Amino acid sequence: MDLPPAQMPRRHDNELERVSKIREQDEVEAQNQLLRAQRDARIYNEDIEPEHETEQFCSCSICDYRRFKTKRSGIHDLWSRATKYPGEKTYNDLYGGSWSDPYANVTSPYFKAPYRNPCITSDNYRANVLETIQINNRLNQESQMRIDSLEPRQSIWPFAASDDFAPAKHTGGFLANLLHHSDGHKLKVESGIKCDEDLANAILREEGQRWWDADTRRIVATYQENVGMTRKIADLRENQPIQYLHLLRAGYFEPIPTRWSEQASNPLKFEINAAGGWRGITPAWRGYEDLAEERLYWLQMARDRMARAVPPPAEYFDPRDQCHIQHTSKGYSNQVVQTEFTPFDDAEVPSDDTMILLDVSGSMDFQPQRPRYENLLITGYDYTTQPKNKDVAKAIVRRFTQAMAKHDHHRKQSGYDLVTFSSQAKYVGRLSNASFEYVWQNVQVGGGTRVMTGWQKVKELHFKKHSQSATHHPVL
Repeated sequence: MDLPPAQMPRRHDNELERVSKIREQDEVEAQNQLLRAQRDARIYNEDIEPEHETEQFCSCSICDYRRFKTKRSGIHDLWSRATKYPGEKTYNDLYGGSWSDPYANVTSPYFKAPYRNPCITSDNYRANVLETIQINNRLNQESQMRIDSLEPRQSIWPFAASDDFAPAKHTGGFLANLLHHSDGHKLKVESGIKCDEDLANAILREEGQRWWDADTRRIVATYQENVGMTRKIADLRENQPIQYLHLLRAGYFEPIPTRWSEQASNPLKFEINAAGGWRGITPAWRGYEDLAEERLYWLQMARDRMARAVPPPAEYFDPRDQCHIQHTSKGYSNQVVQTEFTPFDDAEVPSDDTMILLDVSGSMDFQPQRPRYENLLITGYDYTTQPKNKDVAKAIVRRFTQAMAKHDHHRKQSGYDLVTFSSQAKYVGRLSNASFEYVWQNVQVGGGTRVMTGWQKVKELHFKKHSQSATHHPVL
């Protein structure tokens, strides 16, 4: 049955999203081409580009990668224009690099001499890494300072004095009144932002198209509050509107779109490569591996969590833990201590629906290997006594069900829903301390790694269990 027109999914579009859909088409193949070329050349450091011993093309994997990379130059240009900030120059490393390439003079990891094939040396690679880090840090600082200097000196909001439109004084303050104002305010958005009024109109237009109804705005406001970013986002909107608009267009202030979970390639997997000119979203994008890592660290959640890590207490010790059985380590790594839980309600409510999402991709069954280093250069791998990831995961989940066994007695249905993901997602069953071994025997390892498919399965289970109170959104 068709949805009523007011509930039909809105397919929002902007330049960045259009370019992302183009880049999605061959991003995975580009990364696979590079991995094949590196593997055939026995290059183990992911940031080293394979080079051919001659300038002529042949049918080897290195030349295949070079041809494919050159073929993507048009996508590179589109992506650069869609992600750059005002006044920034774009560049690439094709055909010897462009004139604006700030990494053009970085020491190559390859030692090159007349009448000799180029070869990677540990000294050259170490110099390459250190120089790249230094340039990354300098350019990140310069980029942030430059865009900060371009921000308006005073508020761009003509309604700033109004309690209704002023940036959020409470959760979702400006979201709650967004469409009321943008519907009644004529937008004048041109091809470029020429004045404060155009900037304000561009933001209003983008917000109105992205968050088109009350349900969407409520979901976005709840997301911002749950990740602890409500104040930061409101401050960006008021004091750094250029950066706010840039991040808004990239979807930084809302949950990840559902469609990403159904795709083998999505923007979170897009590579960031400063030396190659593949840009990120934030002003200080250089140094991140991909857009997912950049977004995670922009949220500050990863840094905040690491800062709270401390050695676990003595009572945490269990001689049956995998690290003691299969790996003779000195002890546990630092852990984040959770705040003390005070039970307030025995009945499960939608906000108290704990599930377990487990990676069962093929890499979980690999025999762990330790890289062999010469300076920073990886020259090979050696097998170690470290347990396989699947064994570590089993031990962690077992400890969790043991710790929660007492709490299970007070629940209407004991245990926790277990969902696994690899190339596909699967609901395994209800896992508890009592049923652990019985349920765990249905866990199968193998396949690729598509975490978004697992996340989508968890959401579907949640909506099914709490259909009367949960909100299903057609896009987010």
